[in-house]
Amino acid sequence: MKKALGALKAAHATAGTTAKNAALSPKAQAAAKGIERMLALQRDLLTTVNVNDFNTAIIKVEAASKGGRALQAVEIQAAGKGVIGRGAKGIRSKDGAVTVYEIKWLPAAGDPKERVNSRVTLRSRHDDNSVYRNDMTFVSLTSTGKTATFK
Repeated sequence: MKKALGALKAAHATAGTTAKNAALSPKAQAAAKGIERMLALQRDLLTTVNVNDFNTAIIKVEAASKGGRALQAVEIQAAGKGVIGRGAKGIRSKDGAVTVYEIKWLPAAGDPKERVNSRVTLRSRHDDNSVYRNDMTFVSLTSTGKTATFK
């Protein structure tokens, strides 16, 4: 999305410069001005696209394919530390395990790898906006530290 906006901005600037080029015929300048207006409109339209709805639909489908439910904005809390991490999304599978994705660990977390096998509290909301809260064991963490599983 950012690349597309950047490309439209650059093309808009080029069209604007071309529209002011005195060496061009009035017809060519008018055409460039029209292109400049259309590029501005396209840029404005692109900024109204909301990918959050699309991302929510994807996580719902992923959760359903695993027989579970989607979670949004998952907070990971440790006893005595408060919130130690936030995940953009999660999947609560039918066996009760929760996988949290796109985690951003807070400084209070320390090294999240050291928290594996510890007890934490997950707080979130299901896709129907009902509250999810559960005390769980931190089971695994990917090598990137961005995805974790809890049971």
